[in-house]
Amino acid sequence: MLATAEMSTGEQIKLLYGQLEQLQARLERVHRRHIDEGEFVPDKGEYVLRDEVSVSGRHATPCHDQGAVDSRPMTDRLPPEILMQIFELCLEEDEASVDDGAGFHEPRIPLLLCRVCRYWREVAEGTSALWKSISLVVGRRVTYVEGLKRIMDLWLRNSRSKEMAINLEVDPIATSSFDGVLMGRLEDMVRQSHRLRINVDDAMLCKVLNLELNKLQTLEIRTSWLREDGEGLCVRARGLQTLAILGPTMCRFGEGTFPWGQLREYRGACWSSLQRHLDIIAWCRNLERCTVYALCESRRRAPALRVTGVKRLHVASYLVSGLGGLLASVEAPALEELTLEITRDSPAFGHGALPREAVEDLLGRSGGRGRLERLAVIGLVNS
Repeated sequence: MLATAEMSTGEQIKLLYGQLEQLQARLERVHRRHIDEGEFVPDKGEYVLRDEVSVSGRHATPCHDQGAVDSRPMTDRLPPEILMQIFELCLEEDEASVDDGAGFHEPRIPLLLCRVCRYWREVAEGTSALWKSISLVVGRRVTYVEGLKRIMDLWLRNSRSKEMAINLEVDPIATSSFDGVLMGRLEDMVRQSHRLRINVDDAMLCKVLNLELNKLQTLEIRTSWLREDGEGLCVRARGLQTLAILGPTMCRFGEGTFPWGQLREYRGACWSSLQRHLDIIAWCRNLERCTVYALCESRRRAPALRVTGVKRLHVASYLVSGLGGLLASVEAPALEELTLEITRDSPAFGHGALPREAVEDLLGRSGGRGRLERLAVIGLVNS
C-alpha cells in the first residue's frame, strides 16, 4: 500500500512504521543467510545490492520528474535528514544487546541498512552515528574471516578517521584466524579508538595494547583469558584518563604496565585483595574518581594511604566488614561523594547496617567532615 495525499500525517507515519517492520524482518532473514553462515558475498568489495534496486523492486534513486506519479514506497522517498534520524533510532534498541548496554553497537544494524538499496546505502554511509562504535565478538568457530575484513574496512572508511568506541572479544581458540591482514585492520581500528573494552588472551592483548594509542581515553579490560601475572604489557596512551579492570579476576599489573600517574579515574570492578587495590591507587597520583570491589578484609593499612585528589569514592564489598577495611585504610581530604555498596548477590544485601563509625573515622582522619556533599548507600540499611 502506498501513501496518498488524502492520508493524514498520522496515518502516513503509521504506514511508514509498518513498512519498516516488514523490511526489517526481511533483512534479518538475509543477514542470517549471508553473515551468520559465513557467506559474505561482495559487490565491488562491499555489499550485495540486488542489482542496485530496492527490496520493493523499484530503483532507489529519487525521482526528479515533477509531472510523473511517484509510485515508490515512502521509505524510498524520505529526505536524507529524516532517514538519518531513523537510522540513529535503530541503534537504541541494539545498544542493550551488548554486555551491559554500555554504548557499543553490533555491526548488524549498519550492514542491514546498507543492503536495502543504493539510496539507503549512501545515506547510511553518511550517518556518522552508525560508525562511531562497534562490537566485535569472535567465538570459537570463525567461518567469516573475509567478512570480518570487509566489516573492518567499512568502519575504517565510513568513520572518516574520527574516534571510535570498540568492544573487542576474541576467544583464544579463534586467535589463530587473525592473519597479518586481519590483524593489521584491527590495529588500525584500535589506533582510532577513544574507548576500548577488550577481552582477549595474553598474546593478543600485548599486540593490541602495546601499540601507540594516542587517541585512547578510556580502557576497560576483562580478564577472562589472561594469566594472573600480566607480563609483557606496556600501555603507551598519552591521553588515557580512565582505566577499568572488569574482572572476573585481578591480574598483577606492575607499576610500568600503565601510565598510572596520568589517570583521573580507576575502576577496580573485580574482586581482589584490599592490598592489591591500594597498591594501584598509590600509583595513581592524580586520581579524582575511584571504584573498588574489595574482598571481605577488615585489616587496616598502617599508615593509611593518603589520596589527596580523590573526590568520588565508591566502595563495594560482599560483606559490611569489607567496606570498613577499605575505609580504615585511606585518607581522602578532598572527598565530596562517598558511595558504599553491598553487592546484590550477597546474603547481606538489604540487611547490613551502614558502618557509620568507619565513615566518621574516615572523615575525621581526612579532615574532610565539612567537605562531604553526598553519601549514597546501596544494599545497606541507613538507620
